[in-house]
Amino acid sequence: MLKLIPSLQIGLMFYICIFWTSSSIFGAVYVFPFEKMYLVKERKADMYRLSVYYVCSTLCDMVAHILYPTFFMCIVYFMAGFKRTVQCFFLTLAATLLIAITSQGAGELFGAAVMSIRRAGMVASLILMLFLLTGGYYVQHIPKFMRWLKYLSFMYYGFRLLLKVQYSGDDLYNCESKEGCRTLQSSPSFDTVGLNGGLKEVWVLLAMAIVYRFLAYICLSRKINSCNL
Repeated sequence: MLKLIPSLQIGLMFYICIFWTSSSIFGAVYVFPFEKMYLVKERKADMYRLSVYYVCSTLCDMVAHILYPTFFMCIVYFMAGFKRTVQCFFLTLAATLLIAITSQGAGELFGAAVMSIRRAGMVASLILMLFLLTGGYYVQHIPKFMRWLKYLSFMYYGFRLLLKVQYSGDDLYNCESKEGCRTLQSSPSFDTVGLNGGLKEVWVLLAMAIVYRFLAYICLSRKINSCNL
């Protein structure tokens, strides 16, 4: 039972999405543009296959995108007063890691598609701001002509996944008021989020992580093969 709506926790969860999304995107978007010159030379010399380079680069970067969020959540989770259960902790950690890994794939795609340090950062900033506005926290009721954009935002799915891990629609709050107890699902804070389920968001984020990396490899292959030094 909740005495009041944990609005600060909701804001923190959206901040977690913003922080690890931006960190992962900008940590990955500059990798290929920075290594472009060396990569082209080594590929012209046929030193290794491009697929081997891409897989190794992704896996090496992924280590940091797993370790840092893990350390972060081990500290912040208990300071924020989230549910003190083993299941909720590891589900929240898994959701955060999934957000970071998906964002890493998006950063790789932006970097491989542009292959310019300045333009890659600009493109990543614009798309990140767009996903931030459609994430479901600052703007809950998006205009109809822009509503389709939220379904492309991994921040939208990540934020909803974190909410569903921590809260249930059947939880009660505000029981000390004259109106009596109300279910959390009936709160204005969750009127656009169904708190039941969660597998849909997981599968969508996993699909995005795979598709982003597949497209990133295709873009990288075309850029490298068409580049002449």
